Parts: sequence; C-alpha cells; structure tokens
Amino acid sequence: MSWISILAAVGLTAGLVMASPVCCSMAEAAAPAPETGGQGEATSAPVRPPAASQDKPSVEKLAIQHCSVCHSFQLVESQRLNRANWEWVMDDMVNKYGAVWISKEDQERIIDYLVERYGPEK
Repeated sequence: MSWISILAAVGLTAGLVMASPVCCSMAEAAAPAPETGGQGEATSAPVRPPAASQDKPSVEKLAIQHCSVCHSFQLVESQRLNRANWEWVMDDMVNKYGAVWISKEDQERIIDYLVERYGPEK
C-alpha cells in the first residue's frame, strides 16, 4: 500500500493534490506572445487545429494525462471501484481538489474507462 493510499484512507490528501491549477496558469503566463510586424498585429498565420482523429486522445492516455497531474497513475490502478465510487472520486477530484479543466465529456469517458479497466471484477 502506498503512502498516498494510507493518507487517502485517513482523509489527509487535501493538501497534496492542489498544485495543478497553479501549473496551468503558469504555463499560460509563460506562453510566448505572437510575433508582430510592429503594427500590433500578428504576422504569423493561425495554426490549424489538428485533424479530427487527433483531437481526442485515447481514453487511456486521457485518464493518465489528467490523473497524473496530481498523483501517480499507480494510485488509480490500485483501486478496484464500481461505477458509483469512480463517479464519486471524479466528482471529488474536480469539485473538491480543483481539477476543473476536465470537461464533462472527458469525465464521462474517463469514468467509463476506469469502470471497464479498474472495476471491482477486474
């Protein structure tokens, strides 16, 4: 059992998982400004969004990407929860611990994946 699991069992993880919103805002602040031609307008053409097939990463990559922001994905893999409990965990991660960047659609995809891959019968 990992130390995070032990802390989670006694409800002491609240202070451990809140680094992500700061990271996101710091990344946005560090993004370079577009080049201008001296007239205040960007000189580079807008970047075309990726093709539709690249818009949505695999649900496994999505889960790893979002869950690993705050904790090891091994913590997720060690759980064997039913749908109701995975929904509760997702709700906590978004509303209690601040993972508000995860869209409702992605939350649903991740929960479906977690139930299928890390449900109690697995």
